[in-house]
Amino acid sequence: MAEILYFEPSPDSFGFPYSLIKWVEGQLLDRVFSSQDTAAVEQVAHSVGVTLAAIGTYRFIQPGLIDHNLEISLPFSSTADSWASFIRQCLDGHTGQHLGEGWSERLGQLVTENSPFLNQLPDTPSLVHADFKGPNILVHQAKEGWQVAAV
Repeated sequence: MAEILYFEPSPDSFGFPYSLIKWVEGQLLDRVFSSQDTAAVEQVAHSVGVTLAAIGTYRFIQPGLIDHNLEISLPFSSTADSWASFIRQCLDGHTGQHLGEGWSERLGQLVTENSPFLNQLPDTPSLVHADFKGPNILVHQAKEGWQVAAV
């Protein structure tokens, strides 16, 4: 993980929250995945899986949004109804505007039909990375092969 040197959660200074992180050598995961190097893709895919699994080992007492100290700052209910309600609220707002009416309705229907399955999940809140994808992951080639350098 990239070291966070400073984090400012308030938008007062620049109009948005920001953080300063330590420079990490590496290249975007997308670049390795788009290469023709099968061995590199396999190595980095394994490292990405290990990294994501490690993120998920961090546990919390309850679900919610975290602050810069990894403490729950905005708790929320973990019931299926509350998750479905949250997603519908997003679909009624900016998310729905970006998706458009047709996609919003389809996603809303999918949520309604499948939200009961959420009650079958274990009730152990853990850390997740909400934007875990290629452009947000740096990798580098080490002696042992390709590895995640930073998320």
